[in-house]
Amino acid sequence: MSTVHLVDCLDRSHELRKQWNSLINKVYIRNQVTKEEMVIENRNYLFTIVPIRDGHYVNLYGTDITMAKQAEEEVKRLLFVLSQTDNSIMIADADGTIRWVNAAFKRISGYSLENVKGTHGEILRHGKSTGLDPRHPYFKRMIKTRRSVSYECKNFAKSGKEYWTLTTITPVLNDKDEIEGIVAMDSDVTEKKKAEKALLKAKKIAESSAKAREMFLANMSHEIRTPMNAIMGIIQLLRETSINSQQNYYLKSMEFAGENLMRIIDDVLDLSKIESGKLSIEEQGFDIVEMVRDLVNSVAYRAHEQGIEMKLDLDIDIPPVVVGDPVRINQILLNLVSNAIKFTHEGGVQLSVKVHSQDQDKCLLRFMVADSGIGIPKEKQEQIFEEFEQAHKGNTRKYGGTGLGLSIVKRLTSMMDGRMKLQSKEGKGTTFTIDLPFRITDKPLSENATEDMGRLRDVLSDKCILLVEDNKLNQMVASDFLASMGIKVSIANDGQEAMEWLRKQQADLVLMDIQMPRMDGYETTRMIREELKSPVPIIAMTAHAINGEERRCKAAGMNDYISKPLKKITLYKKIAQLISKKT
Repeated sequence: MSTVHLVDCLDRSHELRKQWNSLINKVYIRNQVTKEEMVIENRNYLFTIVPIRDGHYVNLYGTDITMAKQAEEEVKRLLFVLSQTDNSIMIADADGTIRWVNAAFKRISGYSLENVKGTHGEILRHGKSTGLDPRHPYFKRMIKTRRSVSYECKNFAKSGKEYWTLTTITPVLNDKDEIEGIVAMDSDVTEKKKAEKALLKAKKIAESSAKAREMFLANMSHEIRTPMNAIMGIIQLLRETSINSQQNYYLKSMEFAGENLMRIIDDVLDLSKIESGKLSIEEQGFDIVEMVRDLVNSVAYRAHEQGIEMKLDLDIDIPPVVVGDPVRINQILLNLVSNAIKFTHEGGVQLSVKVHSQDQDKCLLRFMVADSGIGIPKEKQEQIFEEFEQAHKGNTRKYGGTGLGLSIVKRLTSMMDGRMKLQSKEGKGTTFTIDLPFRITDKPLSENATEDMGRLRDVLSDKCILLVEDNKLNQMVASDFLASMGIKVSIANDGQEAMEWLRKQQADLVLMDIQMPRMDGYETTRMIREELKSPVPIIAMTAHAINGEERRCKAAGMNDYISKPLKKITLYKKIAQLISKKT
């Protein structure tokens, strides 16, 4: 500041002149060099005044410190903010040496500045290196990128307590892009890590529970399907013998009871697949009119036995071939029709299929299952779609069932992009309406879909099949199934017997049970492929009708898979298909 400028300012300001005179008098009285900050015209100056007594004057040196004062105020404000934050803050030199920490650092860690000053904070890690150590990968990444680096780390407080932080180290750069210092900020994430640990534990428990449930379902399926295979197989064999009308009635009753039991098993397994996201919807061309007629024919005798009428109403405009999943659609309709018959004591049940809308290559079909049965109370109409729920108390005892059917129907309908609606009045009957979209195709159905028993017999007659099965009843059923088509059957009671037989003879095909004593079907198949180097076609016969079983069978080297209880036509077609490929 020039002397002229100072004099001008003194002339204009009485207060400034008064302050200045007081300062000069103080210098003369003390006879000491004096430094004084003054604000002149909104700028800060530092004056150094040197008294010269002999000359009765002073030397005056003035420096504009406005920018320095502003910087000082900024630093004060920054330090105040850093001292008040809940996050732990450390300020370090360019080499990561700690120079300052805030109050939160001491509160969280228990250590003071004196404990960590001049270090890289190793005391927090029980001697291990930290992100402020120039040798640490995080420090090296910060140096290379010139940007902040964040990471989670485990620390130890002075008390010995373990705590976790999200640490961010940030370089402080000058105008030459050189690192002048480092700011490290720690956010306490201990509770978050505890929550993650608890979540991981819960996930492991859930996975363990799911695995245990899958094992239970697999064992349940096997234990029930194995004897059911014998029962359903014997029923099929008996139907081909000479029986009177009363015996035929008994067989139908047994078949009905067996089918109901199998439906319960399939419902439980399907629900498990749906919940785990492992149930898929297939797409293939099929005749939906034929499928619906077969379904109605299969349940009509049950309606007749209850003294009610079973009707079928088909739209004449239904396309001859549509693309969809016939197995799942049949499952939906069978559930609804079976329920309608079960809960109807007077009147009848009607299944109708109508074309709701149609264009060149797609259509929306409306399926309606209406009955004049006991109906569903209004307050129960949402609840019945939940698992294990039924509309009336005591239904399980009176009518049977698991309460899973409608839950599965609803889920399958949704998986096929369909819509489902319920109308019911207690005591007056119920109507379920399901709208399902289909693609229309001109492609004719494959020949296999209409292949008759005569052609199958031509392919299978005189072929040699090794049946590997430990259950005597299932041996009898499968052997009679095969013998009725002119097939030569040899039996091995387990995998070891199968290996001994195959070392001496050749078979056109092997029917391999999965669960057997001494050596199961998987190990036996691997030995056939690896030890005997045999390409013989192998079909897995398993009562483990759970998701992934087919994949496991094929991974072991088997060519195909069939679940128990066996159906003759399905078994014949699978054998014929593999034998035809072989030849």
